[in-house]
Amino acid sequence: MKTTSWEIIVAGFLFVGLSIFLIENSSMRSNSGHSELPTDSLEVSSDEDEIRVFKLQSLENLGNLENLSNLENLENLKNLQNLENLKNLKNILPMEIRAEFEREIDEVIREMDQESLEVNFDAENKTVTIDPNSVTNQQGWTVKSPGVFLFTRSFDSENYSKTNLNLPFGSVDVNGNQEGTGHLFIEASGQISTLNDLRSKLAMESLTEDKTAVFELISKSKTSDDQNIQIQSRLEIPRNMELDIQTKAGHIDSDNIQGAQTYLTNGGHISLSSLSGTISAETGGGHIQIKKSEGRVTLISKGGNIRVQDLKGDIELETGGGSLQIIDHEGAVNATTNGGNIELRSPTLTGPIAAQTGAGTITIWISKDSNVTLDLQGSNVEIDSSLNFQGSNQSGNAMGSIGSGTYKITAKTNYGTISVKALK
Repeated sequence: MKTTSWEIIVAGFLFVGLSIFLIENSSMRSNSGHSELPTDSLEVSSDEDEIRVFKLQSLENLGNLENLSNLENLENLKNLQNLENLKNLKNILPMEIRAEFEREIDEVIREMDQESLEVNFDAENKTVTIDPNSVTNQQGWTVKSPGVFLFTRSFDSENYSKTNLNLPFGSVDVNGNQEGTGHLFIEASGQISTLNDLRSKLAMESLTEDKTAVFELISKSKTSDDQNIQIQSRLEIPRNMELDIQTKAGHIDSDNIQGAQTYLTNGGHISLSSLSGTISAETGGGHIQIKKSEGRVTLISKGGNIRVQDLKGDIELETGGGSLQIIDHEGAVNATTNGGNIELRSPTLTGPIAAQTGAGTITIWISKDSNVTLDLQGSNVEIDSSLNFQGSNQSGNAMGSIGSGTYKITAKTNYGTISVKALK
């Protein structure tokens, strides 16, 4: 039995109580000679499933609702007779689950003790505003929905030049913006029943080191319990901040970041877009892709594919057993795989190219007006006749030049064909 399911019941009692209050308040005014007033209405505005505003129409005595300010401290909900009466339901439950049922109700009450909610009343504009950002607890975690918990933290980026995020597992989504404030959101779900249960398994530590904001989520479990918890993180920071992201098992996505960046996961995919600066990404067994970016880039996968598209800058690619694909690139290339194919399309050569695979084909596409020197070794070497190659090509070895030979292309495969083709 999940404790969180009873939080729905508790929330139900809260809104039922609010409805009763409004009905009684309306009835009192009707008995006092205000029967011609239109029926009171309640409008709820929401944003991403979070309650933002209660707009009350036709309530002349809105000031009376200030009694609801008791909601500012939710421990008052303990005194709701309806909540305590939930325990009486155990009398109709089987004997073997009664004790567990009562423990779960007590846990809900304890969690409410740790919650706070800011409610603001505006009698002139007839509005009641609830600030969802004010819902906090002592550990920074809140109950987002049954079985789902949310950690939030905001920090002033003017005091920091770099952000570090370290997770024991779980995915990370990074987004750069123009604002001066950083925001971290961590969502936890799975085999977690209560906030106390969550805190017994996970702990968040944050500190400052040399103008670096460091956030580390620590797993307290040394068993396989982690496999039953899912972590999804989102980091929003000014795009010019340096960045260091690490997760031991999970995917990483990053978009619109400038500066020095490091991404590391032991077992997930990495997807990068619209980045600039010195970029390093490594995964223990997933794929890596980067597009629409600029800078010096190093991408390493122990066993996945790597794809580069629309990139300006020197790149170094390495994978233990996947394929490498480089499309529309300008700059130097050093690409190595132990057992996969390599494809490179470079309409404008602006640096040397080195490509090597233990077993696979290497295909290099260049423009007809390219100026390169070729050093190619494979089981077979093919050079497009329209490229006007000058040199020797025999027995899987080709050496020579195209045009003035400004940049050098070196390619080697132990078992496979090397093809140099002309872009149309």
